[in-house]
Amino acid sequence: MSDPLATNLLGLPYLAAAQAQKHVTHNEALRKLDALVQIGVADTTVTDPPGSPAEGDRYIVAATATGDWTGHENDIAAFTDGVWAFFTPSAGWLAFDAAGGALLLFDGSDWLAVGDFLGAVTQFGINATADATNRLAVGSNAVLFAAIEAGDGGDGDVRFVVNKETDGDTASLLFQSGYSGRAEVGLAGDADLVFKVSANGTDWVEAIRVDKDTGLPAILYDNATSGLTAGTVQAAIDEIVATGGGGGAVDSVFGRTGVVAAAASDYDASQVDNDSGVSGATVADALDALSAVLVGLDSDAIGNVSGISGASISDALDTFGGFVQGGKITLADDAAGSITPEFNGGIIWITGANIDGTYPAPRWGATFFDVGSSLQAEAVAASSSYATVDNNLSGVTGADGKVNVGRNTGVIRIENRLGSTQTFHYVILKGS
Repeated sequence: MSDPLATNLLGLPYLAAAQAQKHVTHNEALRKLDALVQIGVADTTVTDPPGSPAEGDRYIVAATATGDWTGHENDIAAFTDGVWAFFTPSAGWLAFDAAGGALLLFDGSDWLAVGDFLGAVTQFGINATADATNRLAVGSNAVLFAAIEAGDGGDGDVRFVVNKETDGDTASLLFQSGYSGRAEVGLAGDADLVFKVSANGTDWVEAIRVDKDTGLPAILYDNATSGLTAGTVQAAIDEIVATGGGGGAVDSVFGRTGVVAAAASDYDASQVDNDSGVSGATVADALDALSAVLVGLDSDAIGNVSGISGASISDALDTFGGFVQGGKITLADDAAGSITPEFNGGIIWITGANIDGTYPAPRWGATFFDVGSSLQAEAVAASSSYATVDNNLSGVTGADGKVNVGRNTGVIRIENRLGSTQTFHYVILKGS
């Protein structure tokens, strides 16, 4: 039951009729008003009374209180006339916490930040007017969304979530100029990620669509000049592949005009212009004309202008063949073989071109030889893995790690000591 001699809410004492010393009662009411009207406390986290408080200092007593504050948790402690006075709050009281910089509300059992009582706000505007469509409106030159760092109790992540109810709805970011749409990115009416642009805010062009299942992008393709019917880059590639790699009309390909319906590698000689000097409009015509001239000719009928003696090409080849002999010989490791020259003396040039596939080969050399009555082998030039031995060779006669060249009656001896089977190519030039 409330005190009939005090107000219901703040408990301010009434002045009784014919009361003596009315000023005492009146001053007590003023002290309460001074402590409880426009409540602003210095702190809400202190549990022990400060050692040197100033008159008028106020605190909300924190749990668990000690000293003169014992048993007054959540009360407002006001230092008045040199002593602490305590006031028990009622639900709905407001107080400003200077230390925490927060407006607090007492809910009947604890002091809480006013923001905790906002609940679901149906509209909110920050420097802008929110309405039924734009429930959240912000007028600002910049907007920052920052993650709560681990040191402040967060995990350091921040995600901007835009959720729609069903796949058929839209969840997107719309970029405007003068409140007229110019670009939109998001899920527009389905589950694919779409990039759209507009020149006027009304007519929209879909530039890119990323398929939700495959992740493959469909990129807009301008087919106005290509001759293709495809509307996307991928469709254009598929169309080109389906037609053998061709495309639309071109001015010329190798001199051929019109529609290119196949890859360049598919064109034959009849489709390529001839500018060789041989008669014929195309390369095929030129080849036919050249073939007609060459058919029936033999080397005896063609004049010789090579500088090698002989009236005809055939004569020149016969003369040249009398001076040159060539071939190849394959030998296992630590084996020797013979080359029979068509003449007793001359120079043999040997190369192991198959050693590493490069040219000149790493094993090469030239040897002067005489396999007639005066047996002789003498080095002319050599690489580090080539040696000339003025003797017959058995397979292990010459130095290891080399191809060795020697002589015997009527033959040139080749010895392979390179560590594996080798094929040696040779050219023999007849001596004088």
